[in-house]
Amino acid sequence: MKQIRHRYIAFEVSKTSRINDSKSSLIKAIFNMLRERSSTGGFLRVKFQVIEYDPAKARGIIRIVPHAAVEEMKKLILAIDEVSGHHVETRILGTGGTLRATRRKYMKYQK
Repeated sequence: MKQIRHRYIAFEVSKTSRINDSKSSLIKAIFNMLRERSSTGGFLRVKFQVIEYDPAKARGIIRIVPHAAVEEMKKLILAIDEVSGHHVETRILGTGGTLRATRRKYMKYQK
């Protein structure tokens, strides 16, 4: 039996207004974008979980299943332009094969 392979995407949300969005509002924005894009592409097969999100630093990590859907999910994250009614811009920091490596490489917060 094959083991399911995951990939992790580190991302950053740049806000034009100073608000602290919660993890749940970010998940809703991703689901809305997923629903919007599902009729035009292969986004229905993408399963994701927001592993961590720090509203103060506006950075987070998403786990993707299957691992081959990373490019589709990157496009989806970059397409998010609104969270909780506020305009946002998203940026992909990078991807990793393990949560530990992704945290080590991309979640080091700059002071």
